[in-house]
Amino acid sequence: YQCDWSSDVCSSDLARADMATLAITADVASFASRVTAHRLWMQSSGREGKRLELYGGDLRGSDLSDALLCAAVLRRVDLSGANLARAQLQMADLSESLLVGAHMEEAVLNGTSLLRADLRKAVLRRASLDRMHIPGRAPKTNSVWPANLVGANLAGADLSGASLRGANLTFADLTDATLRSAVLVEAKIHKACFDRADLTAAKWSPGCEPAPSGVRGITKN
Repeated sequence: YQCDWSSDVCSSDLARADMATLAITADVASFASRVTAHRLWMQSSGREGKRLELYGGDLRGSDLSDALLCAAVLRRVDLSGANLARAQLQMADLSESLLVGAHMEEAVLNGTSLLRADLRKAVLRRASLDRMHIPGRAPKTNSVWPANLVGANLAGADLSGASLRGANLTFADLTDATLRSAVLVEAKIHKACFDRADLTAAKWSPGCEPAPSGVRGITKN
């Protein structure tokens, strides 16, 4: 299934989380039904099902591989060790969530908020964390949403081959992270920490953010 970002539900509702929703305590047994309802909500452009909105909860080790979670709200949720391989998480909100050691290979996280998320030792090989282009209602009114990793903890994470075009990595901690062959074109890295990070063959944009010093193998694109 491909998310239809030209629909009303994606061009307007997805840009705004309903912060008035009461906090929900996650329950793994009932979470599957919430995911199913969210898929229906996405596929029907909001006419059926229900958007997944979860504030806090314990989903450690959950299997969410290949899940359709575009625009889902999973704030402050513990997803440590969860399997999110190939999951579609475009425009989702995972702010302040725990994703320590999570498996996110080839996950699609374009335009996703990972604000202050804990992704220590997470595996994001070949994941996509590019900016998201959302078609507007009128010509030339497209919105651009970068992946938000401001203040995220990516220490020891594996982002080999990941694409982070235009991602906001301000204040992010990438100590000991592996970014071999990663694409960081137009990424924002103001005050990000790349201590001992491996950026062998990583691609960077000359003339945009300066490449971090003290790391290995950056290739300017």
